[in-house]
Amino acid sequence: MTRHIPKHEQRSHATAPPKHWAKSHPSGVREIDSTNECLEFLLERHFLGGIPCESAGDFCPKIEDIRRFLARKFTREETLMERVEFPGLAPHRAEHVELLAELDAMRNDLICGTYDTQRVFYVLTTWAVRHVRQFDDPFGRHLTSQIEVRRDAENVSWRLEI
Repeated sequence: MTRHIPKHEQRSHATAPPKHWAKSHPSGVREIDSTNECLEFLLERHFLGGIPCESAGDFCPKIEDIRRFLARKFTREETLMERVEFPGLAPHRAEHVELLAELDAMRNDLICGTYDTQRVFYVLTTWAVRHVRQFDDPFGRHLTSQIEVRRDAENVSWRLEI
């Protein structure tokens, strides 16, 4: 599997991301943060939850599930970035394309039931935490500069002005 782990993520498990990384690393964009919480749940259940392989000896449907989820998530993120004319869209999109290509390679090369699921969890979680810090946080700051705060009697609500 090492062949498909990006160099910046080839580290020991000693630097594993914190549990509940999605809530401890918010981007400030509700749409992104909520799907990151879903991703965290899927990664934990698929790769740490002890779910037996349904396709032992074949392609792993767990990796395909994550890839499909992320492809939809990335499409929604990029659409929002286009709508608000985010200047960092091109490198952000390139990062998404790179991860999806890595997942394609993992899906094609890893045989269900024979690979280290904890390692896959670690790689994808580490990628997600780094991605939020390096790519989603700047988008959150950009988006925050374009929202209007409206106070009502009970709470503060945020509304995009796009």
